[in-house]
Amino acid sequence: MPIAAEFGRIQEEVRFGRDYREAFDRMLERNPGVFDLRIFVSSVMLQRDTGGNLIEILENISDTIRSRFLFDAKVKAMTSEARFSALILGGLPIGVLLILMVQNPDYLDPLWNTTKGNIIVAVCLTMYAVGITIMRDMSNVEV
Repeated sequence: MPIAAEFGRIQEEVRFGRDYREAFDRMLERNPGVFDLRIFVSSVMLQRDTGGNLIEILENISDTIRSRFLFDAKVKAMTSEARFSALILGGLPIGVLLILMVQNPDYLDPLWNTTKGNIIVAVCLTMYAVGITIMRDMSNVEV
């Protein structure tokens, strides 16, 4: 999102007679997923209505945004081990299966050609999917 273009659009809207609040609200509608922009607009509108030191408010907002980016980076670094472990553990059964199929293709025939084998494969695939889901949920930390 090029922010300069958004601020240029706000300037033009205000110059053509639109209210500041309405122009900022339209900018938020165009960028619905940007939480930091919502904080900025709320702060600017509050300062415009009540007065105060806009520079201090913007400095506090920038400090908050920088702190959030730093915190997100730390969380990502701390959960990288869990994500890598989940990747290894998730790929291991598939890798072993492929190695067995290449080394001795007849070894796994009972799994594919019998009813009991098909049931075992279905149970294993279900448990594998549940395990992958649990590992993915455990390694995804939402801040």
